[in-house]
Amino acid sequence: MNTPNASALVDRLFQRFMAAYGAQKVTVMWRDIPGDQAEAIKSVKVLWGRKLAEFHQEVILGALDATIDSGNPWPPTLPEFVKACFDAREARRHKVEGDRARLALPAPSDIASKDSQVVKDAMAEMRKFLGAHVVGGRA
Repeated sequence: MNTPNASALVDRLFQRFMAAYGAQKVTVMWRDIPGDQAEAIKSVKVLWGRKLAEFHQEVILGALDATIDSGNPWPPTLPEFVKACFDAREARRHKVEGDRARLALPAPSDIASKDSQVVKDAMAEMRKFLGAHVVGGRA
């Protein structure tokens, strides 16, 4: 994620924190940082952007949902949120792998070796059912 996108993403993330936890709880977390409060929040957001840059936006949104769903009445610290991102990325990876496994087709050799007797048996049943009128493709 590049810097302008990281900055915008962190701004949206903090807006969602404020919506979920309340602006007082979000801002009180950094009120004791020395210096100008606006500059302090800006430096906090820069740090969050740097740390979250390695995560895909969907992972960050998954971490946000998990954080809010956790029931913790306070917004997460940066280390807590980074851990939630790692957990969300792992969950997403497992989901993708599960989807791939579910959608994967077996190799033709697997089908042939496992199903060739099933096919022969089914053909024999069809011939028997048709009363042996169709033999070798002739009517």
